[in-house]
Amino acid sequence: MTTKINEKIKVGAIFGKGGVEPKWFKWQGRRIEIKETTYNWKTLDGAAEVLHFSAVGDSGSYELSFNQKTLVWVLEKSDGEL
Repeated sequence: MTTKINEKIKVGAIFGKGGVEPKWFKWQGRRIEIKETTYNWKTLDGAAEVLHFSAVGDSGSYELSFNQKTLVWVLEKSDGEL
């Protein structure tokens, strides 16, 4: 079951020539490791480009977003154990 969360999170990510790759995130005091990013896409929020990531961790799958203007990461959805 997918749960909408829509909360700001802290993310450890690698920024390189190939783009951005999230590696882990912290939410509600827990650190969740990302094993694989399965899909990514871009949207616009006004003038800001937002990067979205579907990711798989130890306890499920997650959707993260990164607003490139505000530099804010958000945990959008989860079907994992949170």
